[in-house]
Amino acid sequence: MNSGQGPIINGPVGGVPEASVDPEGYRALVHLLIAEAREQVNSQLAAADAQSAKSLGIVAADLAGIALVVASRAALNRFWPATIAGLVVSAICLFAPIVARSMADGPEVVKFYEEHVGRDIATTQYDLYRELATSLAENKRTLGGWRSVSFRMGVMAIVVTAVGSAVYLPVVH
Repeated sequence: MNSGQGPIINGPVGGVPEASVDPEGYRALVHLLIAEAREQVNSQLAAADAQSAKSLGIVAADLAGIALVVASRAALNRFWPATIAGLVVSAICLFAPIVARSMADGPEVVKFYEEHVGRDIATTQYDLYRELATSLAENKRTLGGWRSVSFRMGVMAIVVTAVGSAVYLPVVH
């Protein structure tokens, strides 16, 4: 990898093969790398979708728990607002990454076309691969970074709230 931009093909500036490199072999390699990079970007987007679906399911459970506690608060002790607070923290931690979802999905097609129309195919393929590799690196940081931490914090908050509530809510006034 090169300074956070993702993997590149070693070669001269612009990705054009040197004279000693077989041009057809180079094009075939870049074509394979583009296909693999596209597949990996699609996999990252699918992983983000799955995480969002899980988050929404747990947020729904948080909201159902809030409704249940509010509806039965008269039968609970004076600490019932702590349960509400824990469920709200969980919902916020789980909902934040969904709202702020931003994933890179490769080059902007129209812009990429306008920049590369008339250029040779080897350079265009190389530049397309670099764009996809950059998207992969950005998505890896996003998925492994604060989104993952926020999801884990939300799950921990609902677990701690559920265990804590099971212990202190049934206590008689």
